[in-house]
Amino acid sequence: MARPPNCKKCNKPKSQCNCGRPPSMTEETIQKLEKVFAYGASDREACLYAGIAPSTLYAYCAGNKEFSERKELLKERPVLQARETVVKAIQQDSHL
Repeated sequence: MARPPNCKKCNKPKSQCNCGRPPSMTEETIQKLEKVFAYGASDREACLYAGIAPSTLYAYCAGNKEFSERKELLKERPVLQARETVVKAIQQDSHL
């Protein structure tokens, strides 16, 4: 049985129909991902927090290299903050 040429909801041709599922990668989702990546979360942890599947993240990263690079940089942030804390502690101890 052939698929009907028009959408059952809006009656537009399938190629022009916007009734499908909304995109998972919204601005809100991206903000959630960036927030937890800045805590050093793994991809799977970030996806769990943002409510998306890891495959959704990987597909988005494949099509958006800028976000992919930002993601990897954000994951390094906790390491940098830890180093900064250690250096400050060493400086304070040296003043004693």
